[in-house]
Amino acid sequence: MGLNTSSYLPQVFKHQIDKLKGTDVMLVDQKEMTSKDMDNHQGRFSMPRGKVITRDFISEDEIDLFDQNLNDGIKWSLIQLCLEEITDFELNKWTMNKTFSYTLIRRWKSVAYNERNRLQIGCVC
Repeated sequence: MGLNTSSYLPQVFKHQIDKLKGTDVMLVDQKEMTSKDMDNHQGRFSMPRGKVITRDFISEDEIDLFDQNLNDGIKWSLIQLCLEEITDFELNKWTMNKTFSYTLIRRWKSVAYNERNRLQIGCVC
């Protein structure tokens, strides 16, 4: 099963976003789940810069917050594969050498281990 590099977002997610009165609907990332993404001790979902499909998912103000190197991330919402919304994620930018990753932390385990999401190492989501 390969990655879909187009910015296609399944209709079921668009419908859920509409129900929540969301705007600027976009697919940000689609990746194969790694052992680190599913590791109970890591507790985070990593979106490497080069793998992010839609780069304008984050505002200039949010980029400025990251560039100020604040330890606190940005409050973030996520619609899970099971279509439940989690509103208190934290999005961080982790810099490593010459690149960076956007990383979802705080509550990631509740997504990774929610059986209704059916996440496992190797699945593409």
